[in-house]
Amino acid sequence: MPTPRAYHHGNLRQTLLNAAVQLAEEVGAEHLSLRELARRVGVAPSAPYRHFASRKALLTAVAEEATERLRIGMVTGAAAHRQQGLEQLQALGEAYLDWAEQHPMHFRVVSARDQIDYAAASGMAQRNQELRDLTLQALELAQQQGAAQRCDPQTLAVLARATVYGLARMQTDGHFAQWGLDPATGWQSARELLGVFVGLLRPATQKG
Repeated sequence: MPTPRAYHHGNLRQTLLNAAVQLAEEVGAEHLSLRELARRVGVAPSAPYRHFASRKALLTAVAEEATERLRIGMVTGAAAHRQQGLEQLQALGEAYLDWAEQHPMHFRVVSARDQIDYAAASGMAQRNQELRDLTLQALELAQQQGAAQRCDPQTLAVLARATVYGLARMQTDGHFAQWGLDPATGWQSARELLGVFVGLLRPATQKG
């Protein structure tokens, strides 16, 4: 177990957030303790409460930070394919999978709605709405270009998010092996399966 390290200066709030992610990776978000977090950082047990009223408030802040990282990745991915709807949708999905792979605890915390106060996280809600809008816009563009089936784009947007979330969840939770996929290459399999899903959105006349 890491030994406590003295905290001398700087941004305590951010230090606590970073340490919370590390601690949650060890014990699980549901078992995270503000007292243990203070010990790890090297501050008084009461210090974290100056920034976070509770464990749920701390995890909510972690989730907001995680969602911002996701937003940046997905916006960047979409920007590289502004003129191609389906390619943009693929890039959005790949950015989501990249985020879940590179930040597994962020993915778990964001997914654990019972551990955070989503209603109080206005920034998180705004970022999620932006990502929903990006997905919807990509699908509408693909339909305008004749590259995607003429189905309600809102329905397809929900299905697209469910697909990438489900793929990330299966890999993170170790379910791919049960379906004959090698967990060691699970993230690559997830990206390939995303490509299959995007391909299925094409009109029948475009499927080879």
